[in-house]
Amino acid sequence: VPNIGCWEAAFRGWTSYEPYHLTYFDLNTLEQTIRNSALTIDSISTHDSFSGWFLALLRTALGVNRENGAVTRPASSVAGHATGQRNVAVEHAYRLSMVGVGGGLWPLRWVQAKIGRGDEVICIARNKHYASTQNREVLIG
Repeated sequence: VPNIGCWEAAFRGWTSYEPYHLTYFDLNTLEQTIRNSALTIDSISTHDSFSGWFLALLRTALGVNRENGAVTRPASSVAGHATGQRNVAVEHAYRLSMVGVGGGLWPLRWVQAKIGRGDEVICIARNKHYASTQNREVLIG
């Protein structure tokens, strides 16, 4: 799930500010929600996506943001998309910039993920009953 506790979430253009995300969690609130349910956590961590910082900064600079639950984009940021025409040179520059920024920020992204501030929370959980049944079978078997 998107991690509202990530550093990129401070930018209005964070890519996870989308209307289909009805609830936002950070590492602690997702862990508490899972523990209060019929699930038991096998592992929980955060991951920082390769393009997260680049897209958050670019979308913020372009004025792409979330207002009143809807994603808004200025007309200039979507020019050419309706017709499917894009400038190839601009597209290549965009992709190369994303790779450069993503690679250059690798140390920051690694640290951010390790301290629970990655832009995604990854949780592997299972039904408590299933987990206790599995443990019993291992002890008996």
